[in-house]
Amino acid sequence: MGSSFPKPLTCKEEEYYLKRFEEGDLEAKNTLIVRNLRLVAHIVKKYSTGNSNPDDLISIGTIGLIKAINTYSSKRATRLATYAAKCIENEILMSIRSDKKRKMEISLNEPIVIILIILIILFFIPGDYTRLDRFHPFLLFHSVSKQALGYT
Repeated sequence: MGSSFPKPLTCKEEEYYLKRFEEGDLEAKNTLIVRNLRLVAHIVKKYSTGNSNPDDLISIGTIGLIKAINTYSSKRATRLATYAAKCIENEILMSIRSDKKRKMEISLNEPIVIILIILIILFFIPGDYTRLDRFHPFLLFHSVSKQALGYT
């Protein structure tokens, strides 16, 4: 049974491609990326939930891998895979935090929010709103119901 990912680089191969990449060889960079995609998939498995799309996480993890390869120095005491794993995790976690923050924000373009703002204005802020009916039929209903209830 074969794997869809190429085998990881050996230590000697990793050193060879890192040296070539540091000399400016972009093909060596591509080889480093492709041969470390298995690492991205492994890390993505830890963060895959029912809410997140694994393909999106793989894309985000691949961005982390590319950043790791771009910033890695062979003078480091750690191997590329160890350094890349942290970069991949950081990128995924930043994305997850960003998504959570975005989900908590309420857009003022949502119809329910607009209706609530209008209701607050109509019932709690004094003023003459009889001309608002020309903007939206919902407002006509509320101006009529406000008069019927004796709030005007």
